[in-house]
Amino acid sequence: MNEPLLTDEQCVRRVFQNEPDAFALLVQKYQTVLLRYFHQRHTREDSLDLLQETFCEAWRSLRRYDTRRSFSTWLFTIAYRQSVRFFRTRLNRPDFRAEACSEVLESIPAQDVSGKTENGGEENLWTLARRVLNEPQWTALWLFYAEDKPVRDIAQIMGRTTIGVRTLLFRGRKKLREVLT
Repeated sequence: MNEPLLTDEQCVRRVFQNEPDAFALLVQKYQTVLLRYFHQRHTREDSLDLLQETFCEAWRSLRRYDTRRSFSTWLFTIAYRQSVRFFRTRLNRPDFRAEACSEVLESIPAQDVSGKTENGGEENLWTLARRVLNEPQWTALWLFYAEDKPVRDIAQIMGRTTIGVRTLLFRGRKKLREVLT
């Protein structure tokens, strides 16, 4: 099945028709995007684990997917929940150390957008955002700017209202603007 023009919904329907390569096409299409999403918040090893968990959960939950809705939004909802679950689990572990967060920040690859740090060096804008924004603000900004998701989809992914997402975006941009100026 090497048909490159299949939509996500067509791939899902083919999965339901027991075509073995159909889900592999979805994995192939979304693995890089999801890995980039996870890698902005986690170490490379944790990102790979979360990617695998996301696709496993998507496979287990595929029967609940409504093909009238965006598959991408549905998949990002699973990814977001996997990431939140990961952080909650890690925070509840007795061996968790706050210094582990710096390991995540240091592992983030440089992007083409950067800002000046206090010592005159370059700092990646997403790294700066990760450092100064709370988790919901960062997630909303990432989904909006890096993944080009509309506010309606972000609200669905994060389980919030569209007004709540707009507020997160506004406050996140405002906080970044204050730090950058």
